[in-house]
Amino acid sequence: MQKVTIQRNTSVEILRFHFVTFKTEIAVRFQMEDRKGTTLFELLPAQITQLESADDLVTSLMLWEDDLLTPSSLRAEILLWKRLWDGKNVCDYPASLYDCLKTIDEDVFPNVQRLLTVACTLPISSCEAERSFSTLRRTKTYLRNTMGEERLSGLVLMNVHHQDLKIDVGEICQLFISKNTRRMFEKCILNINKA
Repeated sequence: MQKVTIQRNTSVEILRFHFVTFKTEIAVRFQMEDRKGTTLFELLPAQITQLESADDLVTSLMLWEDDLLTPSSLRAEILLWKRLWDGKNVCDYPASLYDCLKTIDEDVFPNVQRLLTVACTLPISSCEAERSFSTLRRTKTYLRNTMGEERLSGLVLMNVHHQDLKIDVGEICQLFISKNTRRMFEKCILNINKA
């Protein structure tokens, strides 16, 4: 970061300096090539109604041309989508992409519906991938390094979906005891079959 020397007379100038510096740093950190998914947010009614020309938006959205049903009609759909929201009250605008997706008529707007679906499924950050790697690291410790891939996958899935699992510990113990009949389990209080 370069030091910028400006005369700081008022608090507004100080705030402006920090804002410009912050904006510059953000622009450097997140290059336009890394922000291709942000054009999907322009499909929100609050954004699409501010649109002056649909050509730039259509060009940007053609990145997802393979996902569109009829890419040739995208421009007409965007203009119709804009006209739909221009005629409504601002208070009636859906606030999120998901709300837009719930309200869209996919027979009239098949391409916009596909783009909204893509926008809703794009990961916002890399935290989901990092979380799954963290889960894998916790599950695959040094001592369990020799386990098979199927068992590892099962353990990771159990870890990720632990809230949804209904595990009966007694049933697991009975299954383990029945498969591993050893003397030490003969007098086990959990071994109901022998009693």
